Amino acid sequence: NYMTPSIGTSHSNEVILAISGDTLFLDAPLTCAMTTDEAFVQVQTWPGRIAQSAVENMRLSSTYDIENPKDENHRWMAIVLDNGEDLWVRRVQFRHFAGSAVFVTDHVRRVTVEDCQSFAPVSEIGGSRRYTFHTMGGQCLFQRLYAEQGFHDFGTGRLAAGPNAFVQCQADWSHHMSGAIDAWATGLLFDGFNGEGVLLSFGNRGQDNMGAGWTAANSMMWNCSAAMLANPTPPTANNWAYGA
Repeated sequence: NYMTPSIGTSHSNEVILAISGDTLFLDAPLTCAMTTDEAFVQVQTWPGRIAQSAVENMRLSSTYDIENPKDENHRWMAIVLDNGEDLWVRRVQFRHFAGSAVFVTDHVRRVTVEDCQSFAPVSEIGGSRRYTFHTMGGQCLFQRLYAEQGFHDFGTGRLAAGPNAFVQCQADWSHHMSGAIDAWATGLLFDGFNGEGVLLSFGNRGQDNMGAGWTAANSMMWNCSAAMLANPTPPTANNWAYGA
């Protein structure tokens, strides 16, 4: 059975491999500390969940009003992954989408997105737009990706329980930051990220983004290059940066 330890209103979706007394052995690590008075384990069934499905070797383009460079009356999301596990997206080129090239919901785990490119998004510049490669799920690997002119080119959403990794990703001409975008994502790794003029942030956003506050915990920046790295230590947890 799938089991769901709850972290506040965050859920980490794991499989119990074995039980020994009051010790559970899971198929993936938990990325946030929990105490017995705030966490619980719940048996979960998921009928109809999609598995071992892919999108690959495609070019996707959204048609827009070429006389309006901020047109938003066209396709918002290119690929949305929901209600699934063991999914992948690879070798896909995206052009002109207003929202995300690939968006992973919190109902998904074990995803690989690799060797994709996003060019020339069309929208206004602001919140909820141009979140190019974005996950709210866990056990997601984003690798060898390129994004330009995004708002948040590479990032995690609210309470993304992780672990999630962005490996060898590059962002050019970004309008804002990459990293942990919303509240308290845990187990986030940026490895070999390169951002030309980009902020890479695990920071405290305070009242920004509808009061996101601390955005990342137990997360790592490894051999990353950016215009600025924001990597404070949140309460009850740690963040790290090496080889920046």
